[in-house]
Amino acid sequence: MRIVLTLITIISCALCLRAQDYVFIPVAMQREAAPLLGQMENKERADINGFCIYTGKIGNNDVIAGISGPGLINMSSMMSMVCGKYSVKAVINYGMV
Repeated sequence: MRIVLTLITIISCALCLRAQDYVFIPVAMQREAAPLLGQMENKERADINGFCIYTGKIGNNDVIAGISGPGLINMSSMMSMVCGKYSVKAVINYGMV
């Protein structure tokens, strides 16, 4: 297996008045998230609307890793929820092929 990192989009969140801007990295399955979560410092877990969300730092970046479960509907629902709750400056699609 190889890990595929694809930059999807840069999101300007002008309406969000939060102090932190996050890089959001959505994944479908826990096993895909394991290498990413291993790199996160100050990791905190929250279950929000049925999705497992981790916040923490990788290097100097504030990062959100979200586990949606399989399927485009799950992924789009999680992305909508995260982008509505947090100030997201970039989204990186992360997964295994």
